[in-house]
Amino acid sequence: MTKKILAIDLDEVIRSKWLQFDRFYAQEFGEDGIQMPFDTYNLRNHYKFLETIETVNYLNEELPEDISATEYIVDKETGIAPVDHLAFRKRDEKMTADEAFNKFLYQDFLVEIFSSAPVLYRGLDLDLRKFKLAFENDVDIMLFSSEKNESISPSLFFISKLRPIIRMFYFPETPEKIWDIADVVITTDPAIVSSKPNSDHKVVLLNRPHNENIEGDLKTMNFIDLVENPTFKEMIK
Repeated sequence: MTKKILAIDLDEVIRSKWLQFDRFYAQEFGEDGIQMPFDTYNLRNHYKFLETIETVNYLNEELPEDISATEYIVDKETGIAPVDHLAFRKRDEKMTADEAFNKFLYQDFLVEIFSSAPVLYRGLDLDLRKFKLAFENDVDIMLFSSEKNESISPSLFFISKLRPIIRMFYFPETPEKIWDIADVVITTDPAIVSSKPNSDHKVVLLNRPHNENIEGDLKTMNFIDLVENPTFKEMIK
């Protein structure tokens, strides 16, 4: 008999992505742009990003052939080499607020947020192992998170630091796609709850401020609490 697939969301179940995002946003822009209360899961809704003009350097491929090698030496104080005014063409380009958000998340602080975020609580890596051993005979366990191509590699690095004994990983482009392969999902994301296909699929919703008014098939605080939960044991059979 084929076992069910149980998918555990990385974000806000294992990885404190939100906390890390908040830390680097405050460091970069200050706290005035942080919207309160934190009543939705979408990070874009809680942080102010403005339309800006950014100066972009484009490489000039038609450099003179007689440039001295010394022209390439970078000044230690300014960080500029004499050749820079010839090597690059500057262009001012408009950046929308959404583009500024994506640049912050997927360029400027990609590694810091996706790879170096802390776990939700100390000892979670041990709890994840305990959870796997408790239910591996009943279900195939998978870790997942919705990722853009740029963030898959740093997310894998984050997972490697947990030293998991889980063999399945999935990075759907949108959170709703987890239902294409999972039978039971542990998450805090309201979008996954609302997109649940039918009653044969089950969602365990972990209590957070942004989902307190949403009901899953089962609600608890942390995934490790499910090890002794008879309702969950019946759910995955």
